[in-house]
Amino acid sequence: TTEIVVISAAGFLAMFVAAGGAIVATAFGKPYADMGTVVAWLACMWALRSIAAVPAYALIARGHTQPLLPSALIRALALLPAAWAALTGYGLATIAAIGVAGECASLLYICSRLGSAEHARILLSRLVYLIPAAAIASLTIHTSSRSTGVILGAFAAGAIVLVGFLIMPHARTMVVAWFARLRNSSVQAV
Repeated sequence: TTEIVVISAAGFLAMFVAAGGAIVATAFGKPYADMGTVVAWLACMWALRSIAAVPAYALIARGHTQPLLPSALIRALALLPAAWAALTGYGLATIAAIGVAGECASLLYICSRLGSAEHARILLSRLVYLIPAAAIASLTIHTSSRSTGVILGAFAAGAIVLVGFLIMPHARTMVVAWFARLRNSSVQAV
């Protein structure tokens, strides 16, 4: 489950790092054409938040809900430097980047509360997959047109998801089992 969530988050991140500016400009018009960096930071924040749901649900399933409030408070503490950045004239991209830092801190805290260093290590090792996803997608940012950006974003997201299924051990096992069932059902149909 963790790997599927990380792969999904990485695909989402890749799509919006590569094509977020083009998507926002297409949806809201030219005044928003320069929002690609903000969208990329917001996509990173969402990707981290969706991954943080995995250990949170694991804690809830075990009846350990106490760490959820401190986790939310850690995330909310990012509002203080974000407000300072807004009041001192920093742009939206900086404010969104501060939000990413708050999500990272919250995720690290919730992982530390899992009760098992092995579970936290596995989750954090899978989380590292977001870095190449964002880096590869960022190579496509400077495209000549919106439609090219969206196409490259979709291609980047698809490639990141495919590679994720190939390199993550449990996800790869699931894909191999699915293809084996598919092959067996087609053989039985003949």
